[in-house]
Amino acid sequence: LPDILKALRDRIAEKRAASRDFAAAEAAFLQHARDAINPIVSEEDVQEMLIQHVLTEDIFAKVFDNPDFHQHNNIAAELKKVEDALFGRGEKQQLLRALAPYYSGIASTAALIQSHSEKQGFLKALYEDFYKAYNKKAADRLGVVYTPGEIVRFMIRSADWLCEKHFGKNLEDHGVEILDPATGTGTFIVELLEYFRGNHDKLRRKYREELHANEVAILPYYVANLNIEATHQAITGEFAEFENLCFVDTLDNVAALGIYSGHQFDMFGAITDDNIKRIKRQNSRKISVIIGNPPYNAWQESYNQNNANRPYRRVDERIKQTYVKEGTAQNKNSVYDMYTRFIRWASDRLGDEGIVAFVIGRKPIAKGAYDGFRKVAEREFSDIWLMDLGGDVRDNPKLSGTTHNVFGIQTGVMIALLVKRRGKGGAVIRYARRPEMETAADKLAWLGNTHSIQTAGVETIMPDKRHDWINQAGGMWESFSPLANPELGAAETGKPVKAIFRLTSNGIETGRDEWL
Repeated sequence: LPDILKALRDRIAEKRAASRDFAAAEAAFLQHARDAINPIVSEEDVQEMLIQHVLTEDIFAKVFDNPDFHQHNNIAAELKKVEDALFGRGEKQQLLRALAPYYSGIASTAALIQSHSEKQGFLKALYEDFYKAYNKKAADRLGVVYTPGEIVRFMIRSADWLCEKHFGKNLEDHGVEILDPATGTGTFIVELLEYFRGNHDKLRRKYREELHANEVAILPYYVANLNIEATHQAITGEFAEFENLCFVDTLDNVAALGIYSGHQFDMFGAITDDNIKRIKRQNSRKISVIIGNPPYNAWQESYNQNNANRPYRRVDERIKQTYVKEGTAQNKNSVYDMYTRFIRWASDRLGDEGIVAFVIGRKPIAKGAYDGFRKVAEREFSDIWLMDLGGDVRDNPKLSGTTHNVFGIQTGVMIALLVKRRGKGGAVIRYARRPEMETAADKLAWLGNTHSIQTAGVETIMPDKRHDWINQAGGMWESFSPLANPELGAAETGKPVKAIFRLTSNGIETGRDEWL
């Protein structure tokens, strides 16, 4: 793959310099992408979208038996125009000849797939391995990881139970509109279709009107589109385009956040007229359930990786007004991570009532810097259900990410189900945890065999004064002398301030100073 990538990038650079038609087609798509995704999309980003489009055309034709997708999907059709300007007759086939054994292996494996679970497992391997070989840095920044089916199905069953318990409706009922805001390869929507398999009439209506999904990266957008449409066809025997998948960055799509929408840049000059209509249609709907697995890359390991998440002006403003304002930590930068951003967006998007069901990290629940997040969540939600899957290698070095973490990563994993009810605050918090040393395989098996969070053995948590939910310090905490106290200057005015150390500093910090 690396050799093919270099050849494609060289080809694009040559064509850009030599062909006005190609340069114009690429520039037009770049402007569209800036309008639809975000204004900082670069020429290099569009180049990578084009390369992914070129490399995956044969894969999708074979895996999904849908050779016309790249001609008919609204986004793929626009990229096809750029591709047609890139290659002369026969040039594409010649350039990709080295990948023929790879494509053949995919085709022969795909032909043997018989069940839904086999197909999802195959997509997991194809998507993760291809993306990480293709662009490891982007895979990390976008949180490219395939959510195991056991987690997805547990979350769907739990959301269904909570929906019935609090609102008297099930997920399949009319009027319950469901959104996956970071759909990846469409796993949550696919599993929802499987969950609704028993009633084809309800399934068709949900598919046509009440299931919504967003994706911002081109490769998973393609996979999600094909995966969802193929699943619908396998269940119903009928092909129907999934018209509720939007190519959009959810955290920039703030037009539907009610009184918190603020100013949104004009994203409706977007990639295609069809995509514009889809986004506007989604924004006009009352969403009842927001479910999914947001990108997990909250912090890069090193600034040298130059791989940080970009800011989201309106959502970050809301975090500052709520989670940060209510928090007591001196350094609150970590609160602007992707988990809290998606929860902030989802809470505002639901309005007065609904359910948020997300895979998140353990940090917002367990770390001191997130006390403001927890305080606000207690106020905004009526019921909070937490399924702690552990696997936090940084907290417990005895653990192995590959052995004990359900995603094979270093960050601990939590399933959070948050219920908003009109006029109800002061959340009741219920918490369950899997054993610390349990393997990932055993955790997934347990989730697969557990009907929902209702039967997970939860205990009710009473937050303490510091809004700790787990790892509470106990009643003696307040009697301890602090090591340092940011209010120490008040002592000069005669106000008594207790602290062990009077002189404090930030210690040694680089300030990004290369000499230091």
